[in-house]
Amino acid sequence: MVILEEEPGPGPSSSRLSPPQPESHPLPTSPPLPTTPPRAVTPRPVPISTPRRSPRRRRRRVTPLTQDAARRELIRISDRRAEIEEANRDTLIKLLEEIRGIKEMLLSRYVERPRDEV
Repeated sequence: MVILEEEPGPGPSSSRLSPPQPESHPLPTSPPLPTTPPRAVTPRPVPISTPRRSPRRRRRRVTPLTQDAARRELIRISDRRAEIEEANRDTLIKLLEEIRGIKEMLLSRYVERPRDEV
């Protein structure tokens, strides 16, 4: 609540704003905080999310193969595939032989043999 008081002074009566006076003992007050005028907050523009591009890579130019070169490349690939299949087949045969040998060894150890009666 604000009370307007009139003070006698030179000239016409002047009015002054004064804080309300409590009837009891006044409490100690801290000095008033400096007030700064509110700043107008301008919203920052939100960037539209764009997919990030990786650094530009040099693209190799692929020269089209001639029909002859394409045929040679296909023959080379099919030959290599045949070599790999043959190597795989040989490896499988060796592994099967090894497994058979292990199987026979285990059977010979653990299968009961007829004992000679004494």
